[in-house]
Amino acid sequence: MSTDILQYSKIPNTNDYEEDYSSAALKRYVSVTLPLTAMTFLAWWVVYWWVDRKQNVKAIKDKIKKMDIV
Repeated sequence: MSTDILQYSKIPNTNDYEEDYSSAALKRYVSVTLPLTAMTFLAWWVVYWWVDRKQNVKAIKDKIKKMDIV
């Protein structure tokens, strides 16, 4: 993905480069990546919570089953 946040262009007839910074490109990049990152973390938290809950329910059922056998 090219956002052109920071561009370097060679200055003619020299060995130097000039730096061009675009705050609009940075704002666009951040406005896309931060919400996507938040959604990714939220999705994985939901999956973690669901699996953990499922394992806890199974452990409780196993304990109850052992108590009925004894």
